[in-house]
Amino acid sequence: MARAFISTQAFRQAYRRLRAEDRARIHEAWDRIASYLERGRPATGLTVKALGQDVREIRVTPAIRIVCVTESSRAVLALLGTHDEIRRALKR
Repeated sequence: MARAFISTQAFRQAYRRLRAEDRARIHEAWDRIASYLERGRPATGLTVKALGQDVREIRVTPAIRIVCVTESSRAVLALLGTHDEIRRALKR
C-alpha cells in the first residue's frame, strides 16, 4: 500500500529557513527517502536511525536530519534540522 507523505508546520518552517543549496540536497535525496519510507530499507547514501518503534531519524547530509513518524497509511515528516536541533526538539 502506498503511504501518503505529509509534513508538520515545524518541518515546513525549518525547510523555509534552509539555504537554497540545502533545500536542493533534500530534493536530490527525496527519491531515496521515499523509497526507504515505502520499503523500510535505506538506499545507498541515506543513514537511518531508529528513535522509537515508529520514529526514525534520516540523515540526508552530515548536517541535515529529518525525523519521520510512520503510521499505517502515512509518513509524517515531523522535524528538520541539525543533529543538535533535533535532540533539543525531541527533549521538549
